[in-house]
Amino acid sequence: MKYIFTFVGLLATLFAYGQSDSTSILTDSLEKRVGSTQGNKKIKILLRLSTLYHSTNPTKSLKYGQEAVNLSQRVKARPEMARALSNIGYVHTLQGNYISALAYYLRALDILQKENPALVQTELAKTLDRLAQVYYQKGYYEQALKYQLKALKIQEKSADQAGIASSFDHIGSIYKAQKMFVEALEYYNMSLKINRTTQSNVAISQNLGNIGEVYFLQKKYKEALDFYQRAFELISHENHYKTNEANLLEHIGKVYQQQGEYNNALAYFKKSLGIRQMLQNKDGISANLSDIAEIYLATKKNTQAIQYAQQSLLLANELKSRIRVKNASHALAEAYAAQKDFEQAYRFQKLYNRANDSLYNESKLKQIAELQAYYDLNKKEEEKKDLLQEKKVLQRKANDNTVILNNKQLTIYALGFVILLALATLFVLYNRARFRKNLTDELEQKVNDRTAYLKKLADELTRANHELDTFLYKASHDLKGPLSSLEGLCHVGLLEQDERKGMYFNMQREVLNRMQLLLFRIVEIGDIRSHQPETTETIKLKKHLKSVVRSMRRVEGYKNTSFSVDVNEDLVIITDGEMLDIALDNIVKNAVQHANSYYGNDSPHIRLVYVDLGDYHQIKIIDNGSGMPLEISERIFEMFFRGTDNFKGFGLGLYKAKIAISKLGGEISLLKAEKGETIFSITIPQYKVTQESPIINGAIHPKKHHYIKLN
Repeated sequence: MKYIFTFVGLLATLFAYGQSDSTSILTDSLEKRVGSTQGNKKIKILLRLSTLYHSTNPTKSLKYGQEAVNLSQRVKARPEMARALSNIGYVHTLQGNYISALAYYLRALDILQKENPALVQTELAKTLDRLAQVYYQKGYYEQALKYQLKALKIQEKSADQAGIASSFDHIGSIYKAQKMFVEALEYYNMSLKINRTTQSNVAISQNLGNIGEVYFLQKKYKEALDFYQRAFELISHENHYKTNEANLLEHIGKVYQQQGEYNNALAYFKKSLGIRQMLQNKDGISANLSDIAEIYLATKKNTQAIQYAQQSLLLANELKSRIRVKNASHALAEAYAAQKDFEQAYRFQKLYNRANDSLYNESKLKQIAELQAYYDLNKKEEEKKDLLQEKKVLQRKANDNTVILNNKQLTIYALGFVILLALATLFVLYNRARFRKNLTDELEQKVNDRTAYLKKLADELTRANHELDTFLYKASHDLKGPLSSLEGLCHVGLLEQDERKGMYFNMQREVLNRMQLLLFRIVEIGDIRSHQPETTETIKLKKHLKSVVRSMRRVEGYKNTSFSVDVNEDLVIITDGEMLDIALDNIVKNAVQHANSYYGNDSPHIRLVYVDLGDYHQIKIIDNGSGMPLEISERIFEMFFRGTDNFKGFGLGLYKAKIAISKLGGEISLLKAEKGETIFSITIPQYKVTQESPIINGAIHPKKHHYIKLN
């Protein structure tokens, strides 16, 4: 097998260089011709150059695209102008500048929609598809689906089988991003069926890879590996798609890594690295080097892990890629710590923290800026439509006046016209006065509504700021202790003899780990607060609760505690599994930690009981611990509250549970807290599932699931 892949790698290198040379010859030839041509011929050459340079030289692609826009505007070649705008938008999409891409796509779409549909339907479908991909990348899945369905309608009308298959594939990805895996697989398989009839290996490979990713996200690694390998076999001999080949090799390696087969994972990571080095894809090379470092770290080969991680970090710094810096510095910190070189470990841990904090803060600010830009862009588009409509009305009125003025009988009916004109003037003045009054009343009502809305927003912002201030104060206060401890430990460590320095530095690392754990808990709370719940996941409750119990094995006190789950074996509920899991994990962990403090003549025992409340599900967590005083039980859901100084946690677990359940529209409460019996209650809304088969374009499509809240 080793020699086979070596041979394939050599062939891939030869084919890639041959393709690179042929592309270079073509672009050189076109660049020589562009200066000696004029008009529409020049526009076609500019568009061709812009397309050829999409991936290899984005700067040149943007340059030729803008020249095509300018020339098309001068010669009034509107379809060509739309195509050039779409090309520019595509370059911005490849660079991750999604807001700029959106602006160019919308301009292209506005032009194409005013042209004869029969002449521009292919370009119109392509632009709609690209618009959908931008919205998909930014997480606006409803908008992405809307534009993708518009593209699909055009493709079905023109019987464009390749386009239909591509749209089905993209719709599947939209569902996959929302964890609607059943629907995603339906559309991927519909796309795959069409692509098999057209015998497009590249498209089939794309379908198989996407299906594999669905299984990978579901942690079905055997199925994922099968689809990844089948996708790779189809594309491994396609010379124009080496990037896809490298991506699939990396995906296969990650499956083996998850399964603990580190030798196989390492082999595939190195194959992916070889292709990316051949393509000079520095970002991909940095990612592969970090992957390899992680494998060596897992197999305790710390020297090799450091070598690969350092190479990855050098490329990451050259690319100024914070995500790659973060991954490489994390691997270096872990490797040096394993070698007990705590000075180097501490240095790279600080680098990792800076990169991680920078990514988190910058992503939030970027999201706010992009949302504002998106709002401004839509507002300008609406204003533009209103102006065009007003222009048409004025033009129609002008034409009507021209007809009246050119009437040959104007002299004969002059007197009657004057009388009618006077009456019309009075009527118009009266209607105008009434219209102005109605308009004034309407504007006053809108101002009042907007004022009330802004006041509501201001009140909500004030409450949010107050809560955030409290949060930051508490967090900074709790961080001062670990930092002071670190300073003292370092000072003492430097004063002691060499043989004792290791002990103090180990103590320093324990304090640092606790500080990092607190930072992780703070970021985790922020993620929960911003989470948009997806109450469409079907969960077998008893199996889910048993999984929560098994996850307690590392909690102190688990071995001495017995558990029982009083839930019907076939009971299925519909909710957001991630939020429910966060709440259950923290409450059960709290019960395990405190059940051992009192249990009389009985051993520690925790029961999980389900109660059907009609419109709500109720889950009770009951333990035979020591309970808690009234003054403590009233505050247990507060942020950073700890009932005793002997508790090692941060006082955030039950607060996280409360936020998670509130995201589901439910409640969490303490029903009882006495010696021998403590009862927590979680209630969440019930949902039911209905099925229907929608009819689209006269054909019955697969059944879609709809989730309706019962209340």
